[in-house]
Amino acid sequence: MKDSFSNVKVWLNWLKHEGVVHENPMAGERPPKVPKRIIQPFSQANLKELLELCASGTDYCSARNTAIVLVFIDSGVRLAEMVSMKISSINMEAGTIKVFGKGAKERLVGIGQQSRRAILRYLLFRKTSEDSNQTPAVNPSKLRHFSLDRYGSGIYNCVRTKVLKEVN
Repeated sequence: MKDSFSNVKVWLNWLKHEGVVHENPMAGERPPKVPKRIIQPFSQANLKELLELCASGTDYCSARNTAIVLVFIDSGVRLAEMVSMKISSINMEAGTIKVFGKGAKERLVGIGQQSRRAILRYLLFRKTSEDSNQTPAVNPSKLRHFSLDRYGSGIYNCVRTKVLKEVN
C-alpha cells in the first residue's frame, strides 16, 4: 500500500514537472497507515500434527524432517539460519547450536533432549546412506551442512518454504 502511494505521488510530481498538471493533488498527503499483521503461532495441535507427519516414515527424509522441525520448534531459528547451519556448529553435550543470523551476527540457540535425539537419528541415517551409497551423487562440499536432500545437496530456502507451507 505504501509503495503504491509513493509511486503515484512520484508520478504526479513528474507530471507537474513536465507541465501536464499545474499542481500535484497529493502534495502534502501522508501515506495511509497500514495495520501490522500479527503472525499467529502454531497451536499445540498443529505442532503435534506436523511432528506426526514428519515421523510417519522410517527413512532418511522422515528422520531429516523430524530433526529440522524439532530444531525450529526448540530454538526459534530463522529459515536462513537453518539453511546455513553446519553440523560442526551443533554442540550435543551443551544442547546448543551456533547460528549466523541477520547481518552475519553469530548467536547460540538452545535445543532440548528430543531435538538432540532426532538430530542423532538423522545423522545416523546420513552416515548409513553415505556408507552404503544409498545417497547418489553426494557432493562432498555439502556434507558439512546440517540438512541435505536425498541426493546429498543442500536444501535451499525455496524448498524449505514450500515444505513448511505444504505441512501448514
